[in-house]
Amino acid sequence: MKLWAVIAMVMAGVAGAARAVEPPVGTTFDKSVRPLLVKYCFNCHDADDPRGDVSLDHFKGEHVVEQDPKVWRTVLNQVAEHVMPPKAKAQPTPAERELIVGWLTHRLNNLDLSKLPKDPGRVTIRRLNRAEYNNTIRDLLGVNTRPADTFPADGGGGGGFDNNGD
Repeated sequence: MKLWAVIAMVMAGVAGAARAVEPPVGTTFDKSVRPLLVKYCFNCHDADDPRGDVSLDHFKGEHVVEQDPKVWRTVLNQVAEHVMPPKAKAQPTPAERELIVGWLTHRLNNLDLSKLPKDPGRVTIRRLNRAEYNNTIRDLLGVNTRPADTFPADGGGGGGFDNNGD
């Protein structure tokens, strides 16, 4: 078999897999996905008594995935792997499960990054300079001993004590 024929077959398989995760045309969260979540998930994952500390009933609208992508990635994995709903509960039909998985996969793969919550990153605690340290000890302990007077001079770059926490 020619190499180009093998490549064409692989590309056709990839294109088929890509189409498999596309939700059907006209699928919306409120009209198509949320009713399935109400039917199969909200009994256990509502605001009143959320199992596993996961509450899904407060998510509404088309941009629910952007509100908390980590939760929806977990929902996707649990539903796709048939972990949720539990075996003892009512199960979605294969078409319903495929609709939920397809919609979530599509939304998670096409996140609008401008709508994601911002993470400021790590915040470094600032060190106190000598005057701030003396005032803090005075305010906390009620003594005026000025212990920071024995510290190295507050530096501006060359050496000594500075307040750069990093």
